[in-house]
Amino acid sequence: MAATLEIDHEDLFESLPALIDPEQVGDAKEVWHELAELASKLDGSDGDRLLGLLAIQWFNEEGFAALDEIRAQQDLPYDVWEEVLWRVLSHAIQESPKLAVEYLLALPKRPHKLVSDLMRQWARTDISSALDFASTVPQGDLRMLLQAGVAEQWARQDPRNLLEDLSVLPESVRYGAARIGVETIARYSLQEAGMLAMQIGDPHLRFDAVRWLLPNEPKTLLDWLLGDSAVYEFIVDDIRLRERLVYKLVDIDPRLAFALATEQPIAEWGPGVKDMMEQYYLRIPGSTSGIGLEAQIMRYIAANDIELALQLLPDIREGETKWVGTLQVGNPLIYQGDFMSAFNLASQLPVSSHEDYFAGIINTWRILDPIGLLESINQFPSAELRSRVAYYLLRWDRRHCILKTSQVETLEQLLNRVDRDFLQY
Repeated sequence: MAATLEIDHEDLFESLPALIDPEQVGDAKEVWHELAELASKLDGSDGDRLLGLLAIQWFNEEGFAALDEIRAQQDLPYDVWEEVLWRVLSHAIQESPKLAVEYLLALPKRPHKLVSDLMRQWARTDISSALDFASTVPQGDLRMLLQAGVAEQWARQDPRNLLEDLSVLPESVRYGAARIGVETIARYSLQEAGMLAMQIGDPHLRFDAVRWLLPNEPKTLLDWLLGDSAVYEFIVDDIRLRERLVYKLVDIDPRLAFALATEQPIAEWGPGVKDMMEQYYLRIPGSTSGIGLEAQIMRYIAANDIELALQLLPDIREGETKWVGTLQVGNPLIYQGDFMSAFNLASQLPVSSHEDYFAGIINTWRILDPIGLLESINQFPSAELRSRVAYYLLRWDRRHCILKTSQVETLEQLLNRVDRDFLQY
């Protein structure tokens, strides 16, 4: 073999077919050992691949004892061992899946990726046996890893049968398998995926399965919803699904989205960041009580079609929802330069909501047209609001110094004690 060790990299791989041919390699074990040192000097992936292919031939001659001897080599780099182990066990699992997996699990150190990969390979040919074997492993992370590997392969290979027979899977892996199954079918048929999702017995898993369909292509989603009354009723009857559907539809059918939103029960704001950010984007105080979903989506509708938003305003539910929804139309009008239209929207609100609404548009108006706001100050219906306008304008003038002395004096006379104290602070 001395001559073999002198061949260059290119010659080595030109002779590779002969090296791994049982008829050409009389003793794969001897060849493996003699090439191990040379392979370690080659490019990592090429050298590892060579040893892995030779190890398969050695395994065919001596079985798992070949792997034991390879593993026992003190100077064998771990990445080479991983490559050899992967190639040999991927070969062995075709004929003896149980023995291949058992060998891997008996090792004191085993790559998790290889564990999942072997279980998926086993499941390709015999899902039932692979699942049965996984259930014999003691409870814990390892058992879950084995079961997940089988379940994921089943979901990709035969998603329809998986979704129809989820109960045979352990509860810990059903969620992931169901998601893969639904999303796999949805690539080809959103309607079929939806119908299979709706037939899932577990109500929580059924909800999630339908929810996974909502990010799909909007037009296909709408056709599916409107084309099957059972699907439509199922989704709109579930509060959580309906909210997701509303946000999904607002760009493709804003009227339908609005109609569904008005049917959503009004819930109080939660303590989390999500609700805090929503209040910020709506430009409402954190003390505002819960509002209807239609008020929350009005800012999206107004951004795309202000005329449609104006048409929908009368149908917003009364109370906090009404003035918050109106504010989502008023601010876009101000951004368009239609200040008086935004001002006049207050006439559609009860007097008790005027101050909340005007407080919401004053700051936007002050940023875009401070002089126009100054000239309109006497139209605000209360001393409280006029004081608020004066406060914002005086704060703005401290930075820009544009107002005349007489204008500043007039605004200062409109300040109430609270706003004057804030301004001085």
